Amino acid sequence: MPDVHRIPNSFSKASSVSNIPDFSALRVIVAIESPLVRLDALDTLRDLGIIQLRAASTAMQAYSAVNSESCDAFVLGLDVTGPQCQQLVDALERRRIPILIVSSGVSLVETLPKLTRAESLSVPFDRQSLADALNRVLRSDLKQPDAT
Repeated sequence: MPDVHRIPNSFSKASSVSNIPDFSALRVIVAIESPLVRLDALDTLRDLGIIQLRAASTAMQAYSAVNSESCDAFVLGLDVTGPQCQQLVDALERRRIPILIVSSGVSLVETLPKLTRAESLSVPFDRQSLADALNRVLRSDLKQPDAT
C-alpha cells in the first residue's frame, strides 16, 4: 500500500527555494480552527519532513502548548478577536516565535500590527506556498517594528 505522506519526487525538486532550513528538525505548533484546513496543514508539514508537530483547535489549547513546549514556529489560523487569542499572540511575541498566519480573508498581519515576526498565507494554499512562507518566517526577513 503506498504511503500517502510521501513527497513526490517532482515536489522535492520543485522546492528549490534558497536557504530552506532542515525542516525535519523543526518543532511546530499548528493552531487552526477549521478541521479541514488544520489537517491539510499538518499533512503538508509532515510531507515537508517535519515530524515534531502539535495540533490545537482553540486559543486555550494553543496557549497551553506554547507555554509547555519548545517551539520553532507557530501556524495560526484562529479568530484573533478574543482575549484568549490576544494572550496567545502576546506569548508568541514575548518568546519571539515566528508566526505563519493562515487566513481565508483579511490579512491578519494587518489586523495584528504589533506582530514583528509574522508572515501571512491565504487559504487554500499549496505545498510550495506553505514551504516558501515557512522559510520566510523562519529567516525573519519580514517587516520590522516601526521606529516611531
